[in-house]
Amino acid sequence: MADSTQIYELVDRSKPLDLNSRYCYMLICTHFNETSIVVELDGQVVAFVSGYRLPECPETLFIWQVAVDSSLRGK
Repeated sequence: MADSTQIYELVDRSKPLDLNSRYCYMLICTHFNETSIVVELDGQVVAFVSGYRLPECPETLFIWQVAVDSSLRGK
């Protein structure tokens, strides 16, 4: 949950991604932490992937958002 603020700010900078509520990113960090990931560089979140498993089809992972800081795209 500690990363949720930085995730929110990263997605906010990553247009044209849809920005969800801060609460949504808190839920992703807690309820979907096994299927989502952050990448940190020097203590800052610079990339984020959120996903979840479909309850009726647990072998399927649905990727919701992918955000990469503009300074690291293409590397």
